[in-house]
Amino acid sequence: ADGINGGNGGNININYRDPAGATFVVGNTSVGSYVNGNIHADAPGTGVGGNITFTNANGVGVNVGNIVIELQGPTSAISAGSGVAGTANLGNINFNAANSNVDVHGLNDGDGRLTGFVNSTARDVFINPKEANTTLVAGNVLATTGNAHLEVSCDDNSRISVPLGKSVRSTLGEAQHEGHTITIAGLVQGQTNVRLEQDILINTGTVNAVNGTLFIDACQDNGDLSVTINGLGVFRADNGNIQFNTI
Repeated sequence: ADGINGGNGGNININYRDPAGATFVVGNTSVGSYVNGNIHADAPGTGVGGNITFTNANGVGVNVGNIVIELQGPTSAISAGSGVAGTANLGNINFNAANSNVDVHGLNDGDGRLTGFVNSTARDVFINPKEANTTLVAGNVLATTGNAHLEVSCDDNSRISVPLGKSVRSTLGEAQHEGHTITIAGLVQGQTNVRLEQDILINTGTVNAVNGTLFIDACQDNGDLSVTINGLGVFRADNGNIQFNTI
């Protein structure tokens, strides 16, 4: 559903009904639900990326099970990108399972790319594309009972970005990020702890461990850890501690 001649990306809605929450494969065939290729709603020119939405629901739109998406192969992708640099013209990739869990991951190291603002509301959210040197851009991610966990590789130049106006939150659990570089301009908040594991952390937003500890750790034991706070950047753990660890 790509745009043409500078146009915007279109909308793709994928609804499948699977109360067992079996794996939906992207990039390969499967005995269950699959797309044997990539999923694109890009705007290759100057337009805005489209919207790609996954739901596991019944005929009236009520969630019936977990959403588990597995990206298979080094070129596997779900993309609502734009030809315009930066995040302003990105589209949205939505994984919503209000009464269940969301798990989106690459099968092997090097598998899977998500291009667009990644949005998810579920009990527990786990997002882990594994393409080398990938960028995972958070939209609005909310875990209502478990953890909100975003992860990319620590072993290359992969990064997680939470832009201004976007958020990664857990209502009852932890907010967890892991990747070589983490850039936060929006809000990252865990009701208990916040765990940030990276080589480079740049914070111009708010990181808040409401009732627990804010852990800021290096990706590798005895590795380097660079932390930069610019502008209005804030680290908060009003009812706990803030810990910096390189071991």
